[in-house]
Parts: sequence; C-alpha cells; structure tokens
Amino acid sequence: MADDTRARIIAQARARQGIPYRLDPPPDGVHTLDCSLFVLQVLASAGVPLPSGVRTAEQIRQATLPVPFADVQPGDLLFFEGTYDASGPAGADGRIASHIGISLGAGTRRMWDANEAHGVGLTDIGTDYWQSKLFEARRVPGLANEAGNNSQNILRGIDVASWQGTPDWRAVAASGISFAITKATEGVGYLNPTFARNWLEIRAAGIVRGAYHFAELGTNTPEAEADYFLANVRRVGGLAEGDLLALDLEDKDGSLKRANDVGGWALSWLRYVERQTGVAPLLYTAPSVITEHSLVSYPALAGYPLWLASYRDGVPPVPAPWTEIAIWQHSDKGSVPGIVGNVDLNRFMGTAEQLAALGKPGDTTRPAYARPGDVGAGLLAWAAELGTEPAAPSTFLPLGRSPAIIEELVCMDGSVLRWHLPTGKRWRHRAA
Repeated sequence: MADDTRARIIAQARARQGIPYRLDPPPDGVHTLDCSLFVLQVLASAGVPLPSGVRTAEQIRQATLPVPFADVQPGDLLFFEGTYDASGPAGADGRIASHIGISLGAGTRRMWDANEAHGVGLTDIGTDYWQSKLFEARRVPGLANEAGNNSQNILRGIDVASWQGTPDWRAVAASGISFAITKATEGVGYLNPTFARNWLEIRAAGIVRGAYHFAELGTNTPEAEADYFLANVRRVGGLAEGDLLALDLEDKDGSLKRANDVGGWALSWLRYVERQTGVAPLLYTAPSVITEHSLVSYPALAGYPLWLASYRDGVPPVPAPWTEIAIWQHSDKGSVPGIVGNVDLNRFMGTAEQLAALGKPGDTTRPAYARPGDVGAGLLAWAAELGTEPAAPSTFLPLGRSPAIIEELVCMDGSVLRWHLPTGKRWRHRAA
C-alpha cells in the first residue's frame, strides 16, 4: 500500500509540471503555486493530507517525521534553509525551512518542487547551491510505518577483504544483509586468500554476491588485470546469473597520481570485462578520485553503475558524468553479526529486482549499447554507410550474449548486421 501511495505522490507532482511559480499564491493554487502549496496539493491528492492550518514549509516540517538521508524514498520531503528570508516561528532546533521539495529517492539528485526558475518541475539538488541549503528529510506520517533500512527501496550490503577473516555468512544473512561484495584480486599477482570461501558461501547463504578487483594503474594494462581477475573467478565456479562484478579505483600509496589517463584505463577495464562476461561491472571510487582525475572527461563511464564511497551524514551528491548512484558505501566502521571487527557498509538505491538486474548477463535495456562512441559504434557507422539506421535501441545484442561474442543490429530496412568482435569480421543478412 505504501508503494502505491508513493507512486501516487510522484504522479501528482508530475501532473502539475509547468504551473508557474508565485510566492504566496491564491489558496486555490490553480494557476500559480509556491513550494509549500505545491507539496500540500500533491499530498492531499495522493491521499495523505496534512492537518488543516498547515501552510508554510516550516509548518509542513513540524507536521512530518524525520528520516535519515540514506533512507529517503520517493515521495519523502526535503527541506532547505536560507533560500530566502523566511519568517515565522522556528522549529525546536532553531531552524526555519524556507523551501521544500519532493524527493525521487536516495541516490538520485532530483526532486519535484515549485521555484522561480521553472515553476513546477524537476530540480537538480546535486548542485553546490542546493547542497548548501539542504538540511533535513522528513516523511508524511501516513508513510512512517515503513522501516527505512528494511524498505524494499534500499537494500543493505557489505564488502569484505582478507581483513574480515572468515565470516559466518549465514549469520550475516540473518542480520538482514542483502548483498556482499568480496575482494578477489589486485594487479596481476595478488589473490585474496579468503576469496574462494567467500564466493561460495555468500551464495550458499542466499545473499547476492559480487567480486571486485583492485586496480594497480601504471604497472599493468587494463586487459592483463581483467584477465587475471576473471581467471580467478572462473577457478571458483565462474559467474551465475545475478552475480556482480566491480573495479576498485582508489589511490594506494599515490598509485593513481603516478598513473597516466586514469579514466581511460578504468573505461578499458570495464569494457573488456563486459565483453568477456556480458555483465556491466560497477565502478567503485570516491568523489576525490573523480575530481582529481577528471573522470567527467569520460562520459562513457556513466554507462557503468557507480559504487560511491562517501562517509557523510546525508546522501552524497551525484558526481558527473553519472546521473545516479547505484551503491553508496556510507561507512567503513560498521558492525554486522557474523563478522569480527569493522566492515564496510553499503546501501543499494533500488529494489531487489533492480539489484539482480545489475548482474544479469546480456541486459538489453542498458542504453550504452545504442550510444554512438560507446559499445555498438562500429555497427552504427556501418549502418550509416549502408544508408540505413537502427530499428530501435533494443535491437543491439549486448556483448557476451553469444558464445562467439557477437554484436547484432536490426536495421530499419529489415537487414541484420552482425559483428564478430575478436576477429573484426562482419556479416550483413538482407531482409527476405
């Protein structure tokens, strides 16, 4: 029922898109809206009205219940201060909310709101301006029976290395952990001595499993490190549907500072692993790495899910070139039953079905396969030479779907183009 209500909240917000903004508009709010009247209308239309007499953003704040930023779900409310000189009684914490919006959920950087820039519409809250003003998230009482950590919209996970020894994975599963990613390899010579045990026992415990590789840039080619990583995954049984793969891109003893073209190296590794497995790996990194090494200069990286390490109270802003955070590592000092000592804590910003899809080989829904300059560029260029174009983005066959590693494109003229990637051979099958 709560999910239905949240969907109605977002739908009602969308239905008002384009209504002009006006500070303190007429109460009917038909032709103009301000931020608080917009929220009140949306909630009432969605079936979760607030008490009569509530009107301002601060009054809405006082009529709702606080929720951690990490547990924010679609339909929850975001509060901002200092957007203008708001008047009226402050809250018990001495703060006064001057602006309010409706979140699309933790890990996204967008909210529905009414403001002077666009009237009712979607606002990017990942900018420096909005991040400096954001101070609280709250939930309508009618939705407050949901436990944030147990919500189907946020899944708890951990990642482990040799430091965690030999976890009791059944105890970990019983504690509510939904996924676990274990270190497998580093460079071309290090194998985590606990990897084999972890890889088998995580799955046996009913937890979604993943394996990550720690990059040693400046020492080896991305292909050599990817081959070493995949060879060791295969030695312990290989991939099952739903298994996750990841590249750990972080600075170790200045390794990234000594490397040339960090973004290019990472992109090559990710693409190579995807070609070999059909799985789009996650990229694990930190905001500092993204900034210092100008990963924004590699927009194709956004085709791979972002696993962001950021230890802060609220959900971190989404760094460009990505538009969302898939997994947020929010602590390195967590405590989980079945593990001795500290462990990294993570949140997946989505449902169990969406988590499973990250590791599903051959997912044809990923747009990267149809984007010029990324996977499929060769077929796109060939189609252009032939005077035709793709019938639809979904006609791309992702790398790894075929044992022969073939890309396929159905064209508007009915012909089918196929490209054998290892050899570069290509075939055109004309329409009957």
